Amino acid sequence: MGQLEELKKEHKFFTEFTAELETLIGKRNDRRSGKNWKAAKSSLKSLTERQMVGQKTRIGNRLVHQCKLMP
Repeated sequence: MGQLEELKKEHKFFTEFTAELETLIGKRNDRRSGKNWKAAKSSLKSLTERQMVGQKTRIGNRLVHQCKLMP
């Protein structure tokens, strides 16, 4: 059961991390304008989204596995 709680905490951390990152990107975008920054922002966002999707999938798979192991 402890492992399940750990996974939930991990999932919460990554969700908060994504929100923080988006806020940061938004703030920097207010200060800067220009095509280069927008391109960098979009590539950073897509990269982190892919990483997050991968991470959430791994966490989800582990949760499913844990549920299968439970009686």
